[in-house]
Amino acid sequence: MKKRSSVMKKILILILAAVILIAVLFVSGAFGKIIISASRKNEAKTITDTKEGEYYNIFADGVLSDTDIAYLQGDGYDHKLDIHWPENASQPLPVIIDVHGGGLVGGEKELNNTQSQYFASYGNCVVINTNYTRLPDGTYATIIEDLYAVLYWMEQHQDLYPMDLERVYMTGDSGGGHIVSVMAAVQYDASLENWYRVEPASFRIRKFALTCPMVGTQELVHPKSIAYGFFSYLIGSRIRNDAEAMAKADIFTITDPALYPPVLLITTPEDKNFYPGAAALHEYWESVQVEHQYSVYKNETNQLEHVFNITHAEWEESRKANKEILSFFDIL
Repeated sequence: MKKRSSVMKKILILILAAVILIAVLFVSGAFGKIIISASRKNEAKTITDTKEGEYYNIFADGVLSDTDIAYLQGDGYDHKLDIHWPENASQPLPVIIDVHGGGLVGGEKELNNTQSQYFASYGNCVVINTNYTRLPDGTYATIIEDLYAVLYWMEQHQDLYPMDLERVYMTGDSGGGHIVSVMAAVQYDASLENWYRVEPASFRIRKFALTCPMVGTQELVHPKSIAYGFFSYLIGSRIRNDAEAMAKADIFTITDPALYPPVLLITTPEDKNFYPGAAALHEYWESVQVEHQYSVYKNETNQLEHVFNITHAEWEESRKANKEILSFFDIL
């Protein structure tokens, strides 16, 4: 009996030690770093698997593409973009910049390849599908600097591709939707460009579209869902506890609503974690009279989900949503 009791004590001590270790890793943020490091370690395989997906190039017919172009010096993956355009282009075409999701900490441009090729094939436009520095490797400011670097790259390469820089638009989904909502504010507020330390490009992005976006930053400080709580933890306390930076990335308070450009907001009630935030953003924009179009998609022939028009661009509902983006951008 004593021997059994001794074994039980040892087991309990080991369990307690494991709990303490996990708690220390969690509180210190090391657990989050381990998760991100592990996910990015397999990124090459994730990209390969994505490219081998059944629908990856479903809209590639008639579309020319240059991929993995460095828009900043160096060969870092976060600073690469793909560009797609119709092979029959005979004059400069409108440009859509596509910003992938991934909760600010993950994701790759390859996730948006099918949607990007759809835009290029159906809308007779040029599409730039870009990566950016993900948190916590950088900050919100780093991401905005990256997207401005994409704008500068466009200026420098407009003679190589049929881009009409007088007609430039930007779309993003999930975490990318949040980033795009911040870009919309920065593009039209000189004080924000100054705070983010970016120089204006020679052109402005005309309109913006958000699909199932993460919204605001208060949800990251005080998570209202499992998804927000998880992403809040992964971005790390260094960023989360920077009150000024978080305020400068909160779409509810970031700028004078009168300065905010036209925006399309696409969502679905099936997106349980992010639909409430999108609805709240719509209500806020209504109250402050921001020019916007709010579209709520419901199940028709398919069971919709978060960022359905990106993950399943072949669905009828997705084609409808992506056509709506093109129409909102005055491309159709």
